[in-house]
Amino acid sequence: MKIFTSQERTVVIILSSLFILGMVVKAAKDHFYTGTDQITLIGTNEDVVDFYAGLGKKDIEFAGKVDINTAGIEELKSLPGIGEKTAEKIINKRNELGSFNSVEDLMLVPGIGSKTLEKLLPNIRIQ
Repeated sequence: MKIFTSQERTVVIILSSLFILGMVVKAAKDHFYTGTDQITLIGTNEDVVDFYAGLGKKDIEFAGKVDINTAGIEELKSLPGIGEKTAEKIINKRNELGSFNSVEDLMLVPGIGSKTLEKLLPNIRIQ
């Protein structure tokens, strides 16, 4: 005695397979659930607004730029085209001059010409 026809068996097998697949997906999702469906930001929007509200226009404009009058060797080495020797030369010239009066004064450093200065300009500042 047959309970199901061959067509009904096919439908039952497909539906059972989909059910099992759904259960596997749910189990995997539950296992890997991190507690949030969104990227977690550090701080809140209010923190960001408060931070920038406390900054002056120049602070925001110069954020992320290296101040060549106060930077150490490691900071200077982070600039494009500046290695340890050139960083040392920059610091020596800065000590000799007292401080740089403009970013163009970097051209007084041996090894820094107009092309190197052009690469540095977006990343440096003088305060």
